[in-house]
Amino acid sequence: MIDLEEEKQLMINAMRESGVIEINTNCRQFHEHLKTWCKRAELAQAEITELKQKLEKLEDGEFVLVPKVPTFAMTESGLMTLKKNESGYYIGSVQHIYKAMIEAVEKDHG
Repeated sequence: MIDLEEEKQLMINAMRESGVIEINTNCRQFHEHLKTWCKRAELAQAEITELKQKLEKLEDGEFVLVPKVPTFAMTESGLMTLKKNESGYYIGSVQHIYKAMIEAVEKDHG
């Protein structure tokens, strides 16, 4: 987690040391830069938090990572869930096909 206050202080110190700002001079300009930096830092922190939540879902097994294009094993597993009816048509549910494809990925990378 990013400590925004610590980062802000580090930025202020670096700006002072580099001569970008002098204490009590260009205060308005400095505060504008600081506000912009804080907004950008908060957006970055929000993005990091969102990515961490997604990663936790992967780690907890709530989500799985699958290729964009189904592998042969995924397609084959999905097709195996289909049953042929009396008319010769294949029937099955999307949920069963999807579950079988996900299980195939888990077997490959389990």
